[in-house]
Amino acid sequence: MPIVDRGPMVDLPLICVVGPTASGKTDLALQLAASVGGEIVAADSRQIYRGMDIGTAKPSQQQRKLVPHHMIDVAGVLDRYSVVRYFREAMAAIESIEARGRVPFLVGGTGQYVEAFTRGIDPAPSDAEMRARLEEDLRRDGLESMARRLRELDPAAAGTTDLRNPRRVVRALEIQLAEGRSIRELERPGQSARQTLVIGLDVPRPELLHRIARRTEWMYGAGLLDEARRFWGSGHARDSVASATIGYRDAFAYLAGLRSLREAKDATTKATGQYARRQMTWFRNRESVEWYHPGAAMTQDILLRIDGFLEQHPSQR
Repeated sequence: MPIVDRGPMVDLPLICVVGPTASGKTDLALQLAASVGGEIVAADSRQIYRGMDIGTAKPSQQQRKLVPHHMIDVAGVLDRYSVVRYFREAMAAIESIEARGRVPFLVGGTGQYVEAFTRGIDPAPSDAEMRARLEEDLRRDGLESMARRLRELDPAAAGTTDLRNPRRVVRALEIQLAEGRSIRELERPGQSARQTLVIGLDVPRPELLHRIARRTEWMYGAGLLDEARRFWGSGHARDSVASATIGYRDAFAYLAGLRSLREAKDATTKATGQYARRQMTWFRNRESVEWYHPGAAMTQDILLRIDGFLEQHPSQR
């Protein structure tokens, strides 16, 4: 499909490409963006960090030359990076893309980043005293006790919160106890009138697991251990976001002599498969996604859908 010149575009509908890790989002988004004159805004909570390249499967420099990318390498590994900050910086990138008459594509598997645009965000203020008390309760009583407490106080929030994530459980409880409302009430309609088309890649589970295993081998062969050594040598391995990132934490275990190389690879593959399952659960439960299965006609079908969507929803300025 040829590039369509639609002239200056502000507040255009937003096109999102989502799906689990290793599903092929990067390659698909490159084809779509190149075909319709677009640029890519990454929605990946790890690709924002500088120095974490191989382990986060960042687009290559060649791919970035083919189609401009945004929201990659915008933070240091010791930075604290919030969804609010992501929304603000990604929105600026999207507005810049539109002002140039290009089509923005929000691409990635971090559900909270995508949700900031599809559903909007209205963060409640943090209550430091309440947060400290809840974190003390967490240390004393454990995560399961806190999750049970959230289920009792706020069943709606418990149904959409990752109850294995202590930070999110504590945050949901903080809002309920400090604000007297559910964190679900912070989920507003989009902060602009823009319409959103969310395209999802649905790869059969056996094939996805095969892709994940193959990508793990590629990462370790392409220099993941060298990236991990740089963090290790800097003395910040434990303090950096890499220590909580699949692949890097397993590489650190290998460098520390806690695992063999085979055990590190197997741990990365297993954790990635589990993460991919959680990603699919998020997008199926919280987003209105138009799912596509890989196939010979998939890209052309999606391009036709995108072209029709943009024609239906011209600039809403």
